[in-house]
Formats: sequence, structure tokens, C-alpha cells
Amino acid sequence: MAIGASGHLGWVIALRVLQGVFGALMQPATLGLLRAAFPPDRLNMPIAVRSAVIAASTAAGPVVGGLLVEHADWSWVFYLNVPLGALALALGVTVLRDAPRPAAPGRFDLPGMVVLGAALCAFVGGLTTVADQGRADARTLLLLASAAVLTAVFVWWERRAQDPLLPLRLFASTRFTVGVLAMTAMAFVMFGAPFVLIFTYRTCWVWRPPPPASGSSA
Repeated sequence: MAIGASGHLGWVIALRVLQGVFGALMQPATLGLLRAAFPPDRLNMPIAVRSAVIAASTAAGPVVGGLLVEHADWSWVFYLNVPLGALALALGVTVLRDAPRPAAPGRFDLPGMVVLGAALCAFVGGLTTVADQGRADARTLLLLASAAVLTAVFVWWERRAQDPLLPLRLFASTRFTVGVLAMTAMAFVMFGAPFVLIFTYRTCWVWRPPPPASGSSA
């Protein structure tokens, strides 16, 4: 709601960053809430519903957002989240009221989170420099090399941490590893496709050919 009410681009960017931070915190927390609210033999259905909602909202987001921007105002793209968030909050309070609390909650793996975040930032930064210049330069190679080193440090730390952010023993399961790789590939498509669709829309519908030069035949 604050983003929609902002009248300055700087505030919009700052609040979007804040929105992204809390959105990233919500993604893994939803799976933990589902595990606490449903028994293991009934967990497949709520996870499937969660995945379907994420996929449907990702596909419908550019379409609904484009319609709101074209026929209403850009701020309604963000105001639309207010009733949806209120509904999710009301349902969460109702459904999760009787969810059991963990008997012994684990410790927060802050070093692992910091190292992993730095590795991801370096990796994305390296890819961004390639997109800006169209080729890899010394800065690109330095960022990608830093991402590789930080990833190795993250793996080393996760092997030693008492309560790791990412328990590496999970990857001993072939089904889990294949599922993670499939979800990673799907994430690239899901988050990359809207970016491409925006430029496709602008090219097909916004672009108009220049008028013919004076004196030329039709």
C-alpha cells in the first residue's frame, strides 16, 4: 500500500527492495507452516496447492498488471495486494491456530545465510555485467570467480554447522536432488519469462513504424 501511495521514484525503489526482502522470507516459511499444520500423510495436497497458486499468480501477474496499468493506474498493481494479504492473514490465523510448535527449535544459521547471500549477489552481478556489455570482461570474471569461491565456503560451513541453513545430507537422496534441479530450472523460466514478455508486449503493441518520407510512394 505504501508503494502505491508513493509519489517519488526513490521511495518506490526502496519500498520494493523491502518488499522483496520480506517476500524472500515468506517463501521458505510457508513450507514450514504447512509441515506444522498438516500431518505427513496429508502434506502432498497443500504443497501441490501452494505450487499451483505460485505458478498461476506468476503467469497471471503480467496480464493483470498490464490491464491495471492500461485501464486504471500503476499504483493499483500494488493496491491489489492489500485485500489478498488481508485474506491470507485471516486464513492463516484461522487454519494455523492449532498448529503445534516445535519442541526444540534450531539455531539461526546467520553465517551460512550471509555467505550464501553474498555468493548469489556476486553471481547475479556477474551475469548482469554480461547483459550490459554483451561480453565477459575482467569484472565479470572476478564476480563469477568470487561466487564460486563463496559457494565453496558455504558448502564447507554447512558441513560444520550444528544447525545448517541447508542440510547437505538431503542431497544423498536422488529423488530430492533431481527435484531441486527441476525446481531450479523451472524458477529460471518462471522468473525470466515475465521479463521477456514485457519487452515482447512493448515491441508488438507499443512500437509503431515511422511514417514514410515525404515524396516517397506508398
